[in-house]
Order: sequence, then structure tokens, then C-alpha cells
Amino acid sequence: MLIRTSTRYPCQFTMGMDAEGREFLSLVIKATYDFPNPGGVPTKAKVQRPLIMADEYIGAPGFSAPQWETDFAFRKSACDVVAQGVAYAPGGKAAERVRVGLRVGDWTKQFDVVGPRQWRTLGPSIAATRPYPFTRLAFGYETAFGGPDRSRTDEKSPPVYAENPYGLGFATVRAGSRIDGLDLPLTEAVDDPVTSPFGAHRPMALGPIPRVFPAACAMRVPMMTTGRTTSFPSCRPTLMSGITNAPRPISRSPRLPQAHPSSSSVLPRKAGKSFACPTLTFPSPFFAPRHRPATNPAPPIPSPSTVRPGNSP
Repeated sequence: MLIRTSTRYPCQFTMGMDAEGREFLSLVIKATYDFPNPGGVPTKAKVQRPLIMADEYIGAPGFSAPQWETDFAFRKSACDVVAQGVAYAPGGKAAERVRVGLRVGDWTKQFDVVGPRQWRTLGPSIAATRPYPFTRLAFGYETAFGGPDRSRTDEKSPPVYAENPYGLGFATVRAGSRIDGLDLPLTEAVDDPVTSPFGAHRPMALGPIPRVFPAACAMRVPMMTTGRTTSFPSCRPTLMSGITNAPRPISRSPRLPQAHPSSSSVLPRKAGKSFACPTLTFPSPFFAPRHRPATNPAPPIPSPSTVRPGNSP
């Protein structure tokens, strides 16, 4: 297949197969725009970001949260809203806590970015230290609540917080005094502050929801099953379209942080930049290949009845 484009945007195609065994061709076109000045409109970036062929991770693949997921989703049923960035203290003055958020249309998500803290054991009670002030602090699912129980370093497979196996601050009751000195997460929901390492706190971030999150794992099924089935290759119809979208369609469930508003309040419009997203249209005509007669056609293969011993077919 030959792609000809006048947009100068990176583009590529891939093939996929749905649950019924039908093949699909997915054409991906990626456009990069610069953030505008206040009151302006986004402009086309001079340097276009290349297409992401495979998932990119913060650290080691499989042991860290994804930074960007592949652009080649089988099907896009909705718009992905993914943001990677850092929190800045207002006015450049160090702060212990900064509210960050994102609004796209009627969808809003906001939470607090908190300075580095640690757990302290005070007899039978556990408390957090005062946040260390910061002027610039990066955050993501690797710094949200969750992760393995890092107090049990002597175990080969310590318990892991299923809602976010990459985060910080989680511990089990068996950890005891070894909790002392463990780092707390750098983000927390406005209405769900992290007050205990044993709590079921929601991990808060704006990056792509990892595929190992419980709701995403629920869309995975064994590729081979016993018995008769009407799907191919023995998978649910929503497997391909759901698992390959960064925010995940099922993330609109109240149990998942990507779609659960952290507060009933609305992020103030003057809190940050506000602009209209560019409107893009990509007419994509497809042309069937022309069948040209062969210049040197191959000789016809004789039928079995015309083959005689000593004659090559």
C-alpha cells in the first residue's frame, strides 16, 4: 500500500483483526501543535512528533508506568485525553501543595500535587511527615498511590497494590515498624487524602492508564478456550478496541481515576491556559490497484491427464 499525503504529518497504516475474524486496515495520521499564547490559537509545530510504534515506559518495561502508548490502536471509539507534565508552584514561590487539573469540554479532572513526604511510626499509630516545599515537581502513575510493599524487601514477591502496581506509599499491616521512612505518593485526590498506607486510595495522574489496571485486565480473556465459540480468536468483541485505547472506554467507571472527578468543583478558567483545539479534516480516498497484463506471461501448467512419463509438467 502506498500513502500519498500533502499534509506533511507523519502517517502510517497497520492491519488488525476483530473478534469475528474480519481484517481491518487502520490509517494513523498524527499532528503536533504548539501551545498558543493567551487568547491565541494553536499553531502547527515546526517539528512534528513521530508516530509511536510501541509503548514507551518511564523505566523498565513491565516494571514501570507507560509514558506514551502506541499510536496504532485497532479502533478509536472516543478521543484520548492524555497529559504528561510537571506541577509548578504559583509565582515561582515554593509550596507544599499545588492543585493541578485539566478540562476538555465538559470533562474535568483535578487533584493535588504534594511535596515529598515519608511515613513515620509513632507507637501504634502511623502519620505522614510535613510535605517538603517545591517549585517544580513531576508526577505520574509511578508517583501516585500504590506500588509494592517496599518494606518487605526480604520477600521475592511482596504484596502489590492492584489498582496501581507502580506507585508509592502502599504497605501491608505485616510491615509493622518497617513502614517508617517509606515515601508517600506525590499526588492525591482532593476528596481522598492519603492518610494511611493500608487505605484503598485512588491513584491520581493524567497519563495513559496502564493495561495492568484491574478494569483493563477485565477485558483480557484467554486466546484459546475449550468448547464451541462464535468469535475469533476466542476473544470478546471489545477486546481489541478497549485494550488499545489509552484512557480505556471502561475508565468512565467511578472506580477508575482517569474518569472520576476528584472534586465536585470546577477548575477555574483563569488557573491556567485555555484555548480551542484545532479542527482537522483528512480526506482519505482509497484507490484499487490497476491490473496490468503481464509482459511475459508464464506458460500454462498442463493438466494431469496430459502429463506423460519423461515429460516435465
